[in-house]
Amino acid sequence: MINLLSFINEDGRYTAYQWQNKITIETFFYEPLLSVEFDKSTLQCIPITDEEWSGPMFLIFRFVYLQQEIYKHQKAKSRIKREIDGKQFDWI
Repeated sequence: MINLLSFINEDGRYTAYQWQNKITIETFFYEPLLSVEFDKSTLQCIPITDEEWSGPMFLIFRFVYLQQEIYKHQKAKSRIKREIDGKQFDWI
């Protein structure tokens, strides 16, 4: 959740703040656009306004996609390391 909060604030188009298990995304004019709530295994995006909520929504989609790619890369890297470590003593 902290990673998402910093990702939104570093993007520069919106600001975000956290309250308990909820992140509120707003414009620079302090107009709330989208609320993101976290549960055990779900991520709920609730539009607060009728307009301009799609921009923050796609920002969240981008964050989730990038986190998934990072996870895949780390998993592949650890698999390759395990294969290399396993082959290291095959000659014995």
